[in-house]
Amino acid sequence: MPDIVRSEQIKLFAGMLDRVGTVCLAVGVVTPISSSILGGPPLPVNFSGVLTGVMIWAALFIALHWAAQYVLEGLQE
Repeated sequence: MPDIVRSEQIKLFAGMLDRVGTVCLAVGVVTPISSSILGGPPLPVNFSGVLTGVMIWAALFIALHWAAQYVLEGLQE
């Protein structure tokens, strides 16, 4: 496979990882925080459960973002 095609595939894969991480941030962190600020329906779990979930989603976002950066480090000039 030509090098340029392989480079583009690596960039697409890294971009996909980063976008999935962004979705994790939006779903798991921004949504519960904005729901509580804007007066959405009460959450069915206590505050510590929500905080734990937010921390897990945030960690997943960071891990996916770092994975995308790691994938991009494999590109050759």
